[in-house]
Amino acid sequence: MSAAQLFERDDEYLAWAKDNPTGYVLNVNRSLSGRYLILHSAACGTILEGKYAAGALTERNYRKVAAATEKDLLKWIKSHVPESDGFTRRCSRCAP
Repeated sequence: MSAAQLFERDDEYLAWAKDNPTGYVLNVNRSLSGRYLILHSAACGTILEGKYAAGALTERNYRKVAAATEKDLLKWIKSHVPESDGFTRRCSRCAP
């Protein structure tokens, strides 16, 4: 995968995460606010199925942006969230 991909359906996102365990995922608000851009590893348990009801990962308040590299996600942020200059924080559990 060469560029970041936005996911708005849990099944598509979870398939990507399963196929790309060494990738990176940006957890974003549905409104794409520059105040909430959390970086995770694709294998992070806090953004995978199991603990959440269907649709909770990407179909309600949140969406996921996934990429092979952090650099690809930073490019995506620059293009889609111009008021932000990068991640608002990194997940403390997976520490990407």
